[in-house]
Amino acid sequence: MTVPVTYRDFLLGGDFYAATISGSNNAVTGMVQGTLDSDGKPVYAGVGGGSATGGWVTGAATFHNWYRDTPGTNTTYVSTVLCTTTAWLLS
Repeated sequence: MTVPVTYRDFLLGGDFYAATISGSNNAVTGMVQGTLDSDGKPVYAGVGGGSATGGWVTGAATFHNWYRDTPGTNTTYVSTVLCTTTAWLLS
């Protein structure tokens, strides 16, 4: 199965870069509302705060950039991911 994917590469600086980020692999729950907006994109629920525990999102505007092309902030690459299954035979 081939799955479409969009990558966004953020430029250094601004709200999306910090030289001393640590703990940024932590899961952040409650950041997204339960419904999508009129463009079919996730809606920020107000959780964040620009820290490792807040997902480094500083507000609705920076959250918005993760799901949209934003000239001067990110570069978008559209591609696909090939998903395959592997069958294991037990003898």
